[in-house]
Amino acid sequence: MKFYENYYKGIIKTLKDINEEEKVKIDKASNLIFETMKKNGMIYIFGTGHSHLIALEGFYRAGGLGNICPILIDEIMLHNSAAGSSKHEKNSDFINKILNKYQINNNDIVIIFSVSGRNGLPIELAKYLQKNKINLITVSSKVYWDITKDLIYKYGNINIDNHSLFGDVLLYDQKIDTSYMSSSTILNSFILNTLLSKAIKKAIENNVEIYLYKSNNIDGNQKHNKAIIDKFKSKISSL
Repeated sequence: MKFYENYYKGIIKTLKDINEEEKVKIDKASNLIFETMKKNGMIYIFGTGHSHLIALEGFYRAGGLGNICPILIDEIMLHNSAAGSSKHEKNSDFINKILNKYQINNNDIVIIFSVSGRNGLPIELAKYLQKNKINLITVSSKVYWDITKDLIYKYGNINIDNHSLFGDVLLYDQKIDTSYMSSSTILNSFILNTLLSKAIKKAIENNVEIYLYKSNNIDGNQKHNKAIIDKFKSKISSL
C-alpha cells in the first residue's frame, strides 16, 4: 500500500463515521435551515482560523444558496496575520465587530465551525445567539467536549461532532513521534454541504422559493446570478 493511501483511508473512514453517527443531528439541523428558508431568513456561517474557510465554502458559488452570508472579520482571518488571527480568535471582545457588521435576527440561523470549540470569540457569539433565541448549529470535535468547561457545543440548538482527532491531525509517525496532516476542512465541508443539500431538497419538495447560483463560467448565467446578487446585496456586505 502506498503511504498516501493512509490519509485517503483515514478521511473515508471518518466521513463514513459522520454519515452514520451524526445522521439524526444532521437531519434535525437541515430542518432548522429549511425553516429559515421558509421565513426568508439568512444563513450565517462563521469560523475562526482555518475554519473561516468553511464560511467561504458556502458563499457565492455555483449550486450554492444566495441567502448564505459568511461572517468575515479581517483581524481573525489568516491572510492578514496568521499569528494575529490565532490571538484574536481567543478574544471575545471582537463580538461587537460581528454584531455591528451583521444584523442577525430571529428569522436567521447561524452555523459556527470550531474544531476545539474552546476559543473565546466563537463561544461569545454562541452565547449571544442563545440569549437572543436565534437558532444556532455548532460543529466541533467531541474529543474536546470533556476537557474544557466552557465549550461551544453547550450553546447550540444542535451540536454536530465532526469527528476530528485531538489536535486536528490525522496521521502519526512513530519514528519522529509526531502527528500531522489536518482533516477538519474536508470533514467540515462535507457536513456543511450535506446540511445545505438536505435543506434545499426539503425546500424543493415543499415548493419553497430558493435562490441558487449558477456557474459564471457558463455563458448566459450571469444575468441569473446578478438578480440574486441584487436581491441579497443589502444584507451581504461581501457581495
